[in-house]
Amino acid sequence: MSPESALPASPTPLYFRVEQRIRQSIDDGLIAPGAELPTEVELCKRYGVSRITVRRALGRLVSQGVVVRKQGVGTFVSHAPSKLVQLTASLETMLAPAPSLSQVVLGMEIVKATGEIAAGLRLAEDEPVMACNMLHCGREGPFSFSFMYVTPDVGRQLDPKRLVEGRPAVCVAEDVFNRQIGRAEQAIDPDRASRAVASHLEIKAGTPLLRVTRTYFVDSDQPIATVVAWYHPQRFRYSVLLLPSP
Repeated sequence: MSPESALPASPTPLYFRVEQRIRQSIDDGLIAPGAELPTEVELCKRYGVSRITVRRALGRLVSQGVVVRKQGVGTFVSHAPSKLVQLTASLETMLAPAPSLSQVVLGMEIVKATGEIAAGLRLAEDEPVMACNMLHCGREGPFSFSFMYVTPDVGRQLDPKRLVEGRPAVCVAEDVFNRQIGRAEQAIDPDRASRAVASHLEIKAGTPLLRVTRTYFVDSDQPIATVVAWYHPQRFRYSVLLLPSP
């Protein structure tokens, strides 16, 4: 039996699940701000995973500022993080790094563009596109499950390592395109979680949730990417501020 079999079966990478377990322990107050984390060996035994898995999970937490490493001493909780995940309608804010979220690339593959994807990217039905599958987590667990669709020439230049640096994936695609995003169009629809979505968001299949489809444009007119995301029903709220006309 593999030592990593102690974690429940899930399509989500092991290191990401260990990262979320440690985050949850911090959020629940089991490890206080400034307190030292268990050693790598202890974490391996606790979660039933390899040392490589633990090191990758800790490395991600360090890069996100959740914990800090002190050479020759140990790894410590850096601060008391907020559990709030805040989204706004500002394009600048939407494209800014989100320190309260972590993200992992689940896979990248060439698929056929159909329906809203083809329409959003202004492609013919069944034209090939690169689909980048991602999972985002907040302090309380999985937050959104998404696919970013870009043309294959852009997709082949996407570096998976850059997609987990904390910047929105579409900004990495923007860098490849070498042109600035000028606007985005968004549609929000009710949906029910498919088995794949439910498995990653840790909810029951068929659970009602929101599906957000967003297409980004450069030079205000040329589509660069279409993102389809499903949000956890208890961890996402969409609000709009309405103001009178000037």
